[in-house]
Amino acid sequence: MGKREDTEKQILNAAVQMISEKGYDATKTNEIAMLANTSEAIIFKYFKTKKGLLTAIVNKGVELLGRELAYKPIQKILIDNTSKSLDEVFDMIIEDRITLILKNHAILKVLLTEMQYHSDLRDHIIDQVVSPIFLEFRNFMKIHRERGIIDPELDDEVILRMIAAGLFSGVIKRVIMEQTFDASEMKREMLQVKTILLRGITRKSES
Repeated sequence: MGKREDTEKQILNAAVQMISEKGYDATKTNEIAMLANTSEAIIFKYFKTKKGLLTAIVNKGVELLGRELAYKPIQKILIDNTSKSLDEVFDMIIEDRITLILKNHAILKVLLTEMQYHSDLRDHIIDQVVSPIFLEFRNFMKIHRERGIIDPELDDEVILRMIAAGLFSGVIKRVIMEQTFDASEMKREMLQVKTILLRGITRKSES
Protein backbone atom coordinates (compact mmCIF):
# COMPACT_ATOMS: atom_id res chain seq x y z
CA MET A 1 0.00 0.00 0.00
CA GLY A 2 1.43 3.40 -1.05
CA LYS A 3 1.54 6.66 0.88
CA ARG A 4 -1.66 7.99 -0.70
CA GLU A 5 -3.55 4.78 0.07
CA ASP A 6 -2.32 4.90 3.67
CA THR A 7 -3.44 8.51 4.04
CA GLU A 8 -6.84 7.83 2.46
CA LYS A 9 -7.36 4.93 4.86
CA GLN A 10 -6.46 7.12 7.84
CA ILE A 11 -8.88 9.81 6.65
CA LEU A 12 -11.70 7.33 6.10
CA ASN A 13 -11.18 5.71 9.49
CA ALA A 14 -11.12 9.11 11.19
CA ALA A 15 -14.24 10.20 9.32
CA VAL A 16 -16.11 7.04 10.31
CA GLN A 17 -15.20 7.60 13.95
CA MET A 18 -16.18 11.27 13.95
CA ILE A 19 -19.41 10.88 11.98
CA SER A 20 -20.54 7.88 14.04
CA GLU A 21 -20.09 9.97 17.20
CA LYS A 22 -21.34 13.39 16.04
CA GLY A 23 -23.30 12.83 12.84
CA TYR A 24 -22.44 13.99 9.33
CA ASP A 25 -23.70 17.58 9.59
CA ALA A 26 -21.97 18.27 12.92
CA THR A 27 -18.63 16.82 11.83
CA LYS A 28 -16.11 19.32 10.46
CA THR A 29 -13.46 18.37 7.95
CA ASN A 30 -10.78 20.10 10.04
CA GLU A 31 -11.68 17.76 12.92
CA ILE A 32 -11.33 14.76 10.63
CA ALA A 33 -7.98 16.09 9.39
CA MET A 34 -6.72 16.53 12.94
CA LEU A 35 -7.75 13.02 13.96
CA ALA A 36 -6.22 11.57 10.78
CA ASN A 37 -3.01 13.53 11.35
CA THR A 38 -3.28 15.24 7.98
CA SER A 39 -4.60 18.53 6.55
CA GLU A 40 -7.95 19.69 5.20
CA ALA A 41 -6.19 20.41 1.91
CA ILE A 42 -5.28 16.74 1.58
CA ILE A 43 -8.86 15.70 2.35
CA PHE A 44 -10.21 17.95 -0.39
CA LYS A 45 -7.45 16.88 -2.76
CA TYR A 46 -8.38 13.22 -2.38
CA PHE A 47 -12.16 13.46 -1.91
CA LYS A 48 -13.01 16.87 -3.48
CA THR A 49 -15.88 17.65 -1.08
CA LYS A 50 -17.27 16.60 2.28
CA LYS A 51 -20.03 14.73 0.42
CA GLY A 52 -17.34 13.03 -1.63
CA LEU A 53 -15.78 11.82 1.61
CA LEU A 54 -19.14 10.46 2.77
CA THR A 55 -19.60 8.71 -0.58
CA ALA A 56 -16.18 7.10 -0.16
CA ILE A 57 -17.20 5.88 3.30
CA VAL A 58 -20.36 4.34 1.87
CA ASN A 59 -18.40 2.70 -0.94
CA LYS A 60 -15.95 1.35 1.62
CA GLY A 61 -18.81 0.12 3.77
CA VAL A 62 -20.57 -1.58 0.88
CA GLU A 63 -17.30 -3.17 -0.25
CA LEU A 64 -16.35 -4.29 3.25
CA LEU A 65 -19.75 -5.13 4.68
CA GLY A 66 -21.86 -5.58 1.60
CA ARG A 67 -21.13 -8.79 -0.20
CA GLU A 68 -18.39 -10.22 2.01
CA LEU A 69 -19.90 -9.72 5.46
CA ALA A 70 -23.55 -8.75 5.05
CA TYR A 71 -24.59 -10.82 2.03
CA LYS A 72 -22.38 -13.91 1.68
CA PRO A 73 -22.88 -15.23 5.25
CA ILE A 74 -26.67 -14.92 4.86
CA GLN A 75 -26.45 -16.60 1.46
CA LYS A 76 -24.42 -19.48 2.91
CA ILE A 77 -26.78 -19.95 5.86
CA LEU A 78 -29.86 -20.02 3.63
CA ILE A 79 -28.35 -22.31 0.96
CA ASP A 80 -26.56 -24.75 3.27
CA ASN A 81 -29.40 -25.25 5.74
CA THR A 82 -32.52 -25.82 3.66
CA SER A 83 -33.13 -29.11 5.51
CA LYS A 84 -33.19 -27.39 8.90
CA SER A 85 -36.26 -25.85 10.51
CA LEU A 86 -37.09 -22.17 10.10
CA ASP A 87 -36.46 -21.75 13.81
CA GLU A 88 -32.90 -23.12 13.55
CA VAL A 89 -32.08 -21.06 10.47
CA PHE A 90 -33.34 -17.83 12.00
CA ASP A 91 -31.22 -18.53 15.10
CA MET A 92 -28.14 -18.77 12.85
CA ILE A 93 -29.03 -15.52 11.11
CA ILE A 94 -29.51 -13.71 14.42
CA GLU A 95 -26.11 -14.88 15.68
CA ASP A 96 -24.47 -13.83 12.42
CA ARG A 97 -26.04 -10.35 12.41
CA ILE A 98 -25.10 -9.66 16.02
CA THR A 99 -21.49 -10.66 15.31
CA LEU A 100 -21.48 -8.38 12.25
CA ILE A 101 -22.69 -5.42 14.32
CA LEU A 102 -20.25 -5.99 17.17
CA LYS A 103 -17.28 -6.00 14.79
CA ASN A 104 -18.42 -3.07 12.59
CA HIS A 105 -20.60 -0.87 14.79
CA ALA A 106 -19.11 2.52 13.84
CA ILE A 107 -19.28 2.20 10.07
CA LEU A 108 -22.72 0.56 10.24
CA LYS A 109 -23.95 3.51 12.27
CA VAL A 110 -22.70 5.92 9.62
CA LEU A 111 -24.26 3.93 6.77
CA LEU A 112 -27.63 3.41 8.44
CA THR A 113 -27.87 7.01 9.63
CA GLU A 114 -26.79 8.82 6.50
CA MET A 115 -28.76 6.67 4.05
CA GLN A 116 -31.87 8.24 5.59
CA TYR A 117 -30.81 11.67 4.34
CA HIS A 118 -28.98 10.90 1.08
CA SER A 119 -31.14 9.10 -1.47
CA ASP A 120 -28.21 8.29 -3.76
CA LEU A 121 -26.39 6.53 -0.93
CA ARG A 122 -29.57 4.72 0.09
CA ASP A 123 -30.17 3.49 -3.47
CA HIS A 124 -26.58 2.23 -3.69
CA ILE A 125 -26.86 0.28 -0.43
CA ILE A 126 -30.23 -1.19 -1.40
CA ASP A 127 -28.92 -2.24 -4.81
CA GLN A 128 -25.66 -3.77 -3.56
CA VAL A 129 -26.71 -5.25 -0.21
CA VAL A 130 -30.44 -5.32 0.54
CA SER A 131 -31.77 -6.59 -2.80
CA PRO A 132 -29.37 -9.58 -3.03
CA ILE A 133 -30.26 -10.61 0.54
CA PHE A 134 -33.98 -10.39 -0.23
CA LEU A 135 -33.46 -12.57 -3.31
CA GLU A 136 -31.84 -15.30 -1.20
CA PHE A 137 -34.71 -15.10 1.29
CA ARG A 138 -37.24 -15.47 -1.54
CA ASN A 139 -35.50 -18.62 -2.77
CA PHE A 140 -35.33 -20.00 0.77
CA MET A 141 -39.00 -19.25 1.45
CA LYS A 142 -39.98 -20.93 -1.82
CA ILE A 143 -38.41 -24.20 -0.63
CA HIS A 144 -40.27 -24.11 2.67
CA ARG A 145 -43.49 -23.06 0.98
CA GLU A 146 -43.26 -26.09 -1.32
CA ARG A 147 -42.84 -28.28 1.77
CA GLY A 148 -46.08 -26.92 3.16
CA ILE A 149 -44.44 -25.21 6.13
CA ILE A 150 -45.30 -21.61 5.25
CA ASP A 151 -48.91 -20.47 5.23
CA PRO A 152 -49.93 -20.56 1.53
CA GLU A 153 -52.23 -17.57 1.98
CA LEU A 154 -49.31 -15.26 2.77
CA ASP A 155 -47.51 -13.45 -0.05
CA ASP A 156 -43.70 -13.69 -0.18
CA GLU A 157 -43.29 -9.91 -0.26
CA VAL A 158 -45.43 -9.55 2.86
CA ILE A 159 -43.32 -12.17 4.64
CA LEU A 160 -40.08 -10.45 3.61
CA ARG A 161 -41.33 -7.10 4.87
CA MET A 162 -42.36 -8.72 8.15
CA ILE A 163 -38.90 -10.25 8.54
CA ALA A 164 -37.12 -7.01 7.66
CA ALA A 165 -39.30 -4.88 9.94
CA GLY A 166 -39.55 -7.37 12.77
CA LEU A 167 -36.01 -8.67 13.02
CA PHE A 168 -33.95 -5.77 11.78
CA SER A 169 -35.77 -2.49 12.51
CA GLY A 170 -34.95 -2.83 16.20
CA VAL A 171 -31.33 -3.56 15.35
CA ILE A 172 -31.13 -0.49 13.12
CA LYS A 173 -32.62 1.71 15.84
CA ARG A 174 -30.11 0.46 18.39
CA VAL A 175 -27.14 0.88 16.04
CA ILE A 176 -28.15 4.47 15.24
CA MET A 177 -29.23 5.61 18.69
CA GLU A 178 -26.77 3.88 21.02
CA GLN A 179 -23.03 4.51 21.32
CA THR A 180 -22.51 1.03 22.76
CA PHE A 181 -24.22 -2.14 21.64
CA ASP A 182 -25.68 -4.56 24.19
CA ALA A 183 -25.44 -7.85 22.30
CA SER A 184 -27.18 -9.99 24.93
CA GLU A 185 -30.17 -7.65 25.14
CA MET A 186 -30.39 -7.39 21.36
CA LYS A 187 -30.26 -11.18 21.00
CA ARG A 188 -33.00 -11.61 23.59
CA GLU A 189 -35.21 -9.13 21.75
CA MET A 190 -34.56 -10.65 18.32
CA LEU A 191 -35.32 -14.18 19.55
CA GLN A 192 -38.66 -13.00 20.92
CA VAL A 193 -39.48 -11.27 17.63
CA LYS A 194 -38.45 -14.43 15.75
CA THR A 195 -40.91 -16.50 17.77
CA ILE A 196 -43.75 -14.09 16.99
CA LEU A 197 -42.83 -13.98 13.29
CA LEU A 198 -42.69 -17.75 12.89
CA ARG A 199 -46.05 -18.16 14.57
CA GLY A 200 -47.42 -15.71 12.03
CA ILE A 201 -45.99 -17.15 8.80
CA THR A 202 -46.15 -20.91 9.38
CA ARG A 203 -49.20 -23.06 8.77
CA LYS A 204 -51.36 -23.45 11.83
CA SER A 205 -50.56 -27.16 12.03
CA GLU A 206 -46.86 -26.27 12.23
CA SER A 207 -47.23 -23.71 15.04
